Amino acid sequence: MAEGLFFVLEGIDGCGKSTQAGMLEEKLKKENIPAVLTREPGGTAVGENIRDLLLDPGGTMGTCTEMLLYAAARAQLVQEVIQPALNQGKTVVCDRFVWSSLAYQGAGRGAADKKIYQLNQEVTKGLTPDLTFILDVDVEEARRRLEQKNATKGGDRLENMDMPFYRRVREKYLTFAQYNPVSVEVISSHEKPEAVHCQIWSKVREILPGRE
Repeated sequence: MAEGLFFVLEGIDGCGKSTQAGMLEEKLKKENIPAVLTREPGGTAVGENIRDLLLDPGGTMGTCTEMLLYAAARAQLVQEVIQPALNQGKTVVCDRFVWSSLAYQGAGRGAADKKIYQLNQEVTKGLTPDLTFILDVDVEEARRRLEQKNATKGGDRLENMDMPFYRRVREKYLTFAQYNPVSVEVISSHEKPEAVHCQIWSKVREILPGRE
């Protein structure tokens, strides 16, 4: 059995990637393509517990601690969910992966890219997505969406970071795309969700086995 395909959606908080990940999984299943949807941090019992720690709006932690916790959640997700699904020939759709650490803990927090990369190569056993979608939106629009979403409950620890932090993160994502044009697609998420989904699906079906 051929190994399944691995698609990742990335972008700053408020870009709409979680919505698009769900829409992509639904479309794959409608096309009778076995698919698994998961997220970072999370996707496993261990990962969800780590997620609670990482996103607790009242919590504080050092950059190294944050980096290691994300890597721990990712290690569990790859071992327990992603790699087994790929081995079964399923298509995996993941809301965030390694580049989130390089963008958030790297550009955002100032951790060294080399250290983040080496750590994540170890915990993922070198697993890389077949295609990564970066949903790009300007920081002001992303903040407006987050404020609307969190109007009654408030944002999580990362959603509450300041505008300069998110500008650094966004710029890092765009730099990734510039240097990885074959494996990365940048899609503007200023459009309606349905229009964004159509662009994602157009790229996905180009590499699905037996499809044009």
